[in-house]
Amino acid sequence: MPIDANHDTSHDTTPYANHYIDRLKSTAPKNNRLYMIVDGAQNPEIMARIEQSDELVSSLYSLDTAPRLKAVGPWILQVQKDEPLAAWIIEQGANQNWFITFSSLGKTLDYLRRQFRRIAIVKETSDTDAKDKHLYFRYYDPRVLRTFLPSCSERQRRYIFDDINCFWAQGDDLEKVLQFHPDGKENALNMQHIPEDWLSEEPNPPLR
Repeated sequence: MPIDANHDTSHDTTPYANHYIDRLKSTAPKNNRLYMIVDGAQNPEIMARIEQSDELVSSLYSLDTAPRLKAVGPWILQVQKDEPLAAWIIEQGANQNWFITFSSLGKTLDYLRRQFRRIAIVKETSDTDAKDKHLYFRYYDPRVLRTFLPSCSERQRRYIFDDINCFWAQGDDLEKVLQFHPDGKENALNMQHIPEDWLSEEPNPPLR
């Protein structure tokens, strides 16, 4: 989807996105970096924004995956304040189940990409079918992650978390984000409403 050539995305950030990032970072270990995995299938504008962004972002699919499949697949990016792509995703998708976030210390984006690719495909064994089926596991959907992680054994958590210090996923209550830890503990963060004078006077224009 082409983007309006007159649309300057360098200003597509508001205090809400920065507040959201600060709130998550305040509960993560010191000096950790913040990342998100965003589901490209949730909105066609996501891929359009990624294509025009100069932020550090990578598809979790293999390099030879067809572009049309990559467009609706998961993407991983580092989250920093005042970055237009991350800000737009947070503002548009925080309450729409577009993404999960996590924190990690000192790992490269390529390393994290390989780590998450390990759990992107799961094997389904059937008693009636001689061949096992391989399915994509949509753990990057907050509704899936917040159900899956509490059901994991200690061994499974070690495998999934690896170098991840915590995950965050949107809860059923839109004002709360659930935080999950490697030891199986979880807690809810209250994402309070932002004061009206914090919000942008001009909302992000739609892509054309």
